[in-house]
Amino acid sequence: MSTFGESLYYENKEKVDVLVWNCLGVKTKIFKEAGASEGELKSLETSCWMLTPEKAVEGIWPDLGRSPVTLGKFKHQLRLGIVLFGW
Repeated sequence: MSTFGESLYYENKEKVDVLVWNCLGVKTKIFKEAGASEGELKSLETSCWMLTPEKAVEGIWPDLGRSPVTLGKFKHQLRLGIVLFGW
């Protein structure tokens, strides 16, 4: 999906803003609907890496019109660095 979104960004950047959001931990009801246990839900709720939907979306605005792809908030950028590079 990221590659497709990036191609849309480059093909249309003079006409419309396109931003691919590679979203990480966001506190939504999808976890409960997917059948997560109460323990898993509690762990997700208290995780320092999880953001509310409002905070997660707030983090993408600075990249709109400036970058084809974003992770959003610095917290998610840091988390990806930890996961990928073992920081």
